[in-house]
Amino acid sequence: MDQKIFLAHAETGMGKTDAALSAALGAMLQLQPQKTILFLTPKNAQHQIALEVLRGLNEKFDLKLRVVDLVGKKYMCADEQVSEKEGRAFYEMCSKKKRFEACAFYGHSKGYDALGREKAKMGKIEFLKCMNEVFSSQEIKEEAESFQLGLEPFGLCPYESALELAKKANVIIADYFHIFSPGVAEQILPKLGKKPEDIILIVDEAHNLPERVRNLLSTSLSTFQLRKAKEEALFLNQKMLAEHIQLLQNTLQEMGENKLSNEKEISLKLNDFTEPTQKEIPHLEEMALDCERFGVDYLEKSQRDSSSLISVGEFLDAWSTEIEGQVRVLKRWNKQDEYSISLKGLDPSPITRKIFSTIHSALLMSGTLHPLEMYADILGVPKEKLRMGSYASPFESKNRLNLIVPTVTTQYTQRNENEYEKIAQHASQIANAIPGNSIVFFPSFALLENIGNRMVKMIPRPTIRQREGMDIAATQSLLQEFRSHANGFGSVMLACASGITLPNTFSHFLSASTAASSHAAMWPSYDASGHKWC
Repeated sequence: MDQKIFLAHAETGMGKTDAALSAALGAMLQLQPQKTILFLTPKNAQHQIALEVLRGLNEKFDLKLRVVDLVGKKYMCADEQVSEKEGRAFYEMCSKKKRFEACAFYGHSKGYDALGREKAKMGKIEFLKCMNEVFSSQEIKEEAESFQLGLEPFGLCPYESALELAKKANVIIADYFHIFSPGVAEQILPKLGKKPEDIILIVDEAHNLPERVRNLLSTSLSTFQLRKAKEEALFLNQKMLAEHIQLLQNTLQEMGENKLSNEKEISLKLNDFTEPTQKEIPHLEEMALDCERFGVDYLEKSQRDSSSLISVGEFLDAWSTEIEGQVRVLKRWNKQDEYSISLKGLDPSPITRKIFSTIHSALLMSGTLHPLEMYADILGVPKEKLRMGSYASPFESKNRLNLIVPTVTTQYTQRNENEYEKIAQHASQIANAIPGNSIVFFPSFALLENIGNRMVKMIPRPTIRQREGMDIAATQSLLQEFRSHANGFGSVMLACASGITLPNTFSHFLSASTAASSHAAMWPSYDASGHKWC
């Protein structure tokens, strides 16, 4: 990791996480001044894998590491009412509560006056004393919420506490968002007291990075959203704001009717949307702030969890900003009178190139990072820093048993009760034939519900079911329950393929995995030692 950007394609099951963190720790301990390892994953659920590896290395070699698991502010929020808000609505509500000094947790962490700041300083010192190891975000949240200053209950903001811990951390586990979202890295790294050149970056499942950055660069606004936003403004008796929203809706409607004749979508320029409204709305940025501010009022008065006003404000703010790699699009939907304008991220390299040009070194790894040259080009990795490596699986292919059942399908147009019943029978037969723990993966929660309900009646062993919307704590509890059955008769977990990530150590607790997909593949898989695992 000598100031290079290394792209590694290594097949599943080779221990990429263990190898990457071991090498990075070795480099970190030798470099002066010492660097900080930033381990990024596309999903919060995947943080647990890195935490387990780091706990094992820390214990085995007595490294005395300080590791912080950093997730989004929403997932660490101690205010249950605020944490229920969706998307940008959460951040606006959080900001308002801090601004009006209404959040006791934030007040204990930062202080709202001189005395409060002094107590917050004392609380921070005491909190940091007891958090000097490897901690998950959930553990940090629980410790912060229940913290006492002396005998006084003194609950701290878990997110602010995690940031304080991260300032002293050797390793920070975080999300792609924290580094690759435009403007976020510029904010969060100074908060952590870190400079880009002090970062050793590891990007796990890096094949997801281009699309994730494109999504971070994309947003849209529709005539439907504008109608809902106008209703919210009138609910608040904000008549002028409602008139301005109606003007935007009329402008978008007229653009669609005039510019889209035979085409379904066309590209736009920034002024195509702003110029027609400039006389009545000279400053869209100010209107964006009004939408977001009144959107928070709407959330409080309506007791809703989301607001179209906030969505409109977020879009107007983004539309006014020029970012390289984006295209502006006008689109007609299936209904003739419904239109939308969008900012779509096409090229992630202007964002990623800046990161890779300034950090000390990076490792991007995945089991599907192929072809490497393509990903290097898409991500704009500087050629003078680029290194690449491809590693084949050491396991013999004959040890993997793949079974495909061609007589069933989950294709959307052919979904029916008969297909659900047949899939349930096939998957249950496999699970019942293999002793120990098994997992059945479904491509969606809807299929999990329809097929899983049938399987429960066909399997005599305990069944453990993943639920849509499970938070980190609930997911970890689910996995722990699954583990507990490994030494007995075993159990069967029903899970969504895109919604759960298994730690590396699960090969010791898993006998077989089955997938109910559009190709109806049913595969128990085996490693070189004969253990059957996913």
